Amino acid sequence: MQEGRCRICCGVLFQAVSMDATGYIRLMTEGTEIEWETYGTNYYIRCPHCAAKNIAIRINDPGASQVLDIVAAVMDDE
Repeated sequence: MQEGRCRICCGVLFQAVSMDATGYIRLMTEGTEIEWETYGTNYYIRCPHCAAKNIAIRINDPGASQVLDIVAAVMDDE
């Protein structure tokens, strides 16, 4: 899995995505699990560098692992 980067500051959000047998998705970076929120298939990941709220969409790739694509980001004051 290609790493996910913030759409505002380009800081690394996550480096790996894994899903367990129950469907729980974990985002990892440098051995640490990333906290995120989810609404349906959309995921919101707070950037640890600039605090932007990055919006990701889960992509189901048949026969492969889960992929999250960062599509946009907003700051809290926008």
